[in-house]
Amino acid sequence: MREPPSNAQVLLRVLATAHTRGWVLCKKGCIVSSIFVVTGCMVQISSKRGVVILGSIETVNGNAHAAAARMGIREVVRRLNAALGASMVSAMAGAKDPKASYRWQREDGPVPSDDAQSRILLAHRAWTLVADADGDQAARLWFLGANPWLGEVSPVEAIHDGRSKAVMDAAVAMVSGSFNG
Repeated sequence: MREPPSNAQVLLRVLATAHTRGWVLCKKGCIVSSIFVVTGCMVQISSKRGVVILGSIETVNGNAHAAAARMGIREVVRRLNAALGASMVSAMAGAKDPKASYRWQREDGPVPSDDAQSRILLAHRAWTLVADADGDQAARLWFLGANPWLGEVSPVEAIHDGRSKAVMDAAVAMVSGSFNG
């Protein structure tokens, strides 16, 4: 005999049928959580925390921007290096040397140029938005792959080219499942 569905399973079904912009699943450690986008609002259902309204996508994106500003460019570079690799971070920032981001993360190292910092902060915001919704592996693949939201170039190339709005629109589309090609 089948067990009746749990409250979380019922809520998942309701949200899955009621949402208008898509949903994604992610695993963080052993805690399974789901992030839904319901009419532009990100809602997380977690086996540990229950239902949490994260806010609008714009709020989540704004929080990522504020957090990056507070942590400083060296810490942002450290986190991106750990997540994406120094070569990818250096390429996005426009550096000719693929190991430049290793030097930028050191306290006694050089500071990236203003243009490079702008691209690094953009990459961090996009990373945070996609990784929080879909997990690190999916976010890494999103950064590397040809992207229909960006005219079939990768987010790495688009960030390098300074296409800030297009990159963030593509990240929001990825999270919300709202591609309008």
